Amino acid sequence: MLTESFIASTRSIEKKAQATTAKDIGVHLHELQPIPSLRSSFKKSSTQPNCLAVNATHIFTAQADKSVVHVYSRERSNQEAVVPFQEKITCLALAGPYHGAGTLVLGTEGGRLILWEVRTSPAMS
Repeated sequence: MLTESFIASTRSIEKKAQATTAKDIGVHLHELQPIPSLRSSFKKSSTQPNCLAVNATHIFTAQADKSVVHVYSRERSNQEAVVPFQEKITCLALAGPYHGAGTLVLGTEGGRLILWEVRTSPAMS
């Protein structure tokens, strides 16, 4: 059966959490077909616009007001890594095939580009 899904990320605001929302959940994986439902939620994430990248196996989020990227496993629905950088990340995108490892392209606050080959882990600027 054909399924359709989308991923949304949010930025948390330093206010009192309301009872209807969990304050530390910032990435949500929704499935639209066959029945609309929330499939997964990933905690400890707060992202700016353009700071979310997705491939078939992982979700990458650049954290708002921090110089780290969180890596989440879509298969296990958990956080796999927190990757620190020297500057705040203002945007990120994944280049390469959706089902392959690809290269994560990160833009920094200082105007630099960082290329991170996801499979081998080292980041190059």
